[in-house]
Amino acid sequence: MAKKLKCPKCDRKFSMPAHLARHLSALHKRKKKAAKRKGPKAKRRVGRPKGVAKKKPGRPKGRAAAHRKIARRGAGRAATLMAQLQAYERQLSVQRSALDAQIDAVARAMDALRGA
Repeated sequence: MAKKLKCPKCDRKFSMPAHLARHLSALHKRKKKAAKRKGPKAKRRVGRPKGVAKKKPGRPKGRAAAHRKIARRGAGRAATLMAQLQAYERQLSVQRSALDAQIDAVARAMDALRGA
């Protein structure tokens, strides 16, 4: 595909409008913002930016709180899983007993046939 879209601010050419838009927003707008900061009021203000509220006291939010929540959920799930595994183990034990009885019956039948 031929590169027919040219950047109005530099000599780069692009084949798709989306690529040109990405180039403009990534390179040329950033330079514009940097130029604005270099003006007479470019001093960095100390303190919180406008619109940012103070943190309220209380339980912490964010990643640590999420990990605690998952850990609490995990403890409950572990107990449920343990109960399910124990029930499954009991079920398999009953099936094993039934299979052992069938194997013994087949062995007795084979012994009877050999002796006859």
